[in-house]
Amino acid sequence: MCALALIPLASPARTRFLTKDEAQKLVVAALGQRIKDLPHFGLDDVQPREPKEKDFYLFEASFSNPGGMQVAGHYAVHKLTGAVWEFLVCRRLESEELHSLQKTFRKRTGISSNEVKRLADALPCDEPSPN
Repeated sequence: MCALALIPLASPARTRFLTKDEAQKLVVAALGQRIKDLPHFGLDDVQPREPKEKDFYLFEASFSNPGGMQVAGHYAVHKLTGAVWEFLVCRRLESEELHSLQKTFRKRTGISSNEVKRLADALPCDEPSPN
């Protein structure tokens, strides 16, 4: 009985994957302030069609203009690393704000920098575009 008292209580389970809301915040951070200021800017879910896409949240960004809704782009966010890709051109996005937010979310999920490096080659698309 005394031995049971020494066993630590289970800590709250950490979610290993980013949430969809966190992934959307990463896209907005990657795109910057200009995109945030577009009227009625929003991100809609896109369903994966290829097996390699299953490790990513996929989004279509849009905003309203006088003629209706305008598509601003398609984005993919890796569910573990938080890497953000401009999906159709297969280009990884980078920004200071994005890196800061990735660091925060990676700490919450418990992913190590070694694991981030190991998964760096995970692509949601066929071939990365040269930057």
